[in-house]
Amino acid sequence: MSGLNNIGPNSFWDDNHIREHQGSMNLRNIGTFYTSKIQDKDRTDFSSSFKLVGPNESEQGRKFWKGLISNKDSLVQELEITSEEYDNLACIAMALATQETGLGEEKGYVGENIGLHKAIRNTGKRLQKILKPAGSSSSGLTQIKIYDFMTQDGKLTPKQREILTNHGIEATSYTKNNLFAAPDKAAVATVVALKSLEDNYPNYLNRLQSKHEEVEKRINESEKDTRGPKIIQTIKEIYENSNSGKRDAIRLAFKHWLLAVDGSKISDPGVIDKPYNEEYQLNKLNSLLNLPEPIVQDDLDYIRYTLTADNEKMNMTQYCAYAWNNGTGKTSMQLDRLLATKVGVILARSDDFSSDQFTVNVEQLAKKYAKQMIG
Repeated sequence: MSGLNNIGPNSFWDDNHIREHQGSMNLRNIGTFYTSKIQDKDRTDFSSSFKLVGPNESEQGRKFWKGLISNKDSLVQELEITSEEYDNLACIAMALATQETGLGEEKGYVGENIGLHKAIRNTGKRLQKILKPAGSSSSGLTQIKIYDFMTQDGKLTPKQREILTNHGIEATSYTKNNLFAAPDKAAVATVVALKSLEDNYPNYLNRLQSKHEEVEKRINESEKDTRGPKIIQTIKEIYENSNSGKRDAIRLAFKHWLLAVDGSKISDPGVIDKPYNEEYQLNKLNSLLNLPEPIVQDDLDYIRYTLTADNEKMNMTQYCAYAWNNGTGKTSMQLDRLLATKVGVILARSDDFSSDQFTVNVEQLAKKYAKQMIG
């Protein structure tokens, strides 16, 4: 699991075995799919949440997988990427399909795409668009907002949009497209969209570098390389030696402290709710950790400095998962949102599939598929 002193940022993987054998990946080697009828909010550990089945036991999963295989040569050429890069993106695509819809087996997925349930969902989406601007419907096994990708500037390049059209992907409105009916086309759409997120990765790296330099100006030179790592390592050790309930509480309190409104106090007149109150969340974290010397508010910039260092930036797989779930807009690229996700990566166990750990879940599933592809 990623954490302090992980690998450098310019890789899809922090797993030595996968990284060293990427050149021998073969999509056809995948012989086990991870399906789930359980909605993501109710998933717990991997073995309880996912069922291992062969490709012939998952109709939609098989079509999605076959779509990744049959379209590889054309997409490698059209997207101007290497075979190895495509295989890495395909791993993430399979992981997204597993996380988002259990490869089509998740409760409610089929129902919301056919008959009365589909009509009700589409009506609700149209009302939502009238009352408040919102994205298009999530579609296909990976729940991509395909209409947004095909119509909104900045989501894809004109060439990438053309690739989708040439592969028969249709999105005629924010509620109508052909991805549910054609999982192989959803596979193409997912790879193209992931490539657009990969293209934004340098922007993420540059943003963290500039913030790293900005935070450095606010902290004590003599402590900048030691104070943050010491605090994070202490939290990590307590986390790893706690039961699952306390682990979840520690992870969430740490993340919420980062996400809270800077400078907010419990004594502030009833403006800031507890989930966004910095002092409240720090007190909650300290009560869980029960350290001889509690963490103080000034520690936060030292933690920010540590988490923006080169060896703590999200790798490509983590970033693609984060951006898939959160987008790449101004709000999504806010420093503390990015760092809260990194905290979630550090404070996680590979078998946990808590619903608030989208990035970690996708990365772990992608690793499982990647290891199959290596054989």
